[in-house]
Amino acid sequence: MLYSSHTLLNVNIKNIMKKCTNMPLPVMAVGLLFAVAGLLKLFIMTPAGFAGMLEMALGFGSGLALFSAWLVAIFETLGGLAILFSKKLKCKKTYKALVSILILIMVVAIVSVDLLGESFDIIGLLKNLVVLAVLVKLALCCKMGRCGAGDDKYKTEDSTSKLCTSCEAGTCTLEEHKG
Repeated sequence: MLYSSHTLLNVNIKNIMKKCTNMPLPVMAVGLLFAVAGLLKLFIMTPAGFAGMLEMALGFGSGLALFSAWLVAIFETLGGLAILFSKKLKCKKTYKALVSILILIMVVAIVSVDLLGESFDIIGLLKNLVVLAVLVKLALCCKMGRCGAGDDKYKTEDSTSKLCTSCEAGTCTLEEHKG
């Protein structure tokens, strides 16, 4: 069978684009970012050192700052690992709770450091907003690298109800919901 170079080019581009849209790189990068940041806060910076930063940045008292530092370090580590190993986890609720806590941590960081901090850093703000967007996408759509095996209902633009039946790298496959 003869193929034109145009057809071969189109097939190759389609295959490449399909692979690129299914790449979990942003999700893995965010998972790695939180896991490393949490581990650094636990073992290198130490919770006491991070608490000092929280005291200055947020005006927390020393007790609340130390308690918050431990919580942030632990949840960043666990949340990052949950994102990295999401397909191995059994409990969707735990995964969604950890991602939701990471969203809360990011919102507090964006407001307290990027928006209300002593110096405004537009690049830092934009980076944090991208990380926040990935987390929100994970919380809303892809729980554990798959979309709840048919229990997530979405209304589409034409007002039909669809189920998120599978998920690959942040993209849900929607099928029409009967009932």
